[in-house]
Amino acid sequence: MDVGIRELKAHLSRYVQAAREGQQIVVTDRGVPVAMLTPPPLDSREDLPPALRRLISGGRATAPALVMSLPPLTPVRATRSVQHILDEDRGD
Repeated sequence: MDVGIRELKAHLSRYVQAAREGQQIVVTDRGVPVAMLTPPPLDSREDLPPALRRLISGGRATAPALVMSLPPLTPVRATRSVQHILDEDRGD
C-alpha cells in the first residue's frame, strides 16, 4: 500500500494499525517512495513468550496474527471421575 506524507500525517493511527496487522506501507513524497512502515520482526515481539520467540526466530513456529489476553479459568469441581465420563460418552 502506498500513502503520501500528508495522508499519513492526517491518518497516522489508521496506517499504524494496518502495519500492526501485517501490511507494509510505502510512504511517498510527490509519488517517490521515501520510507516504509512495516510490522516489527516477529521474533522481537514483546507480547509473545520468550520460548515462542525463540521458535519463531529458528523457523520452527510462526507468530500468531493476534495475541489475545484471556481471563483466568475458574476451577470446576467434578462430580464424577474423568474415566466415568469418558466411558459414558463412548457408550462403554
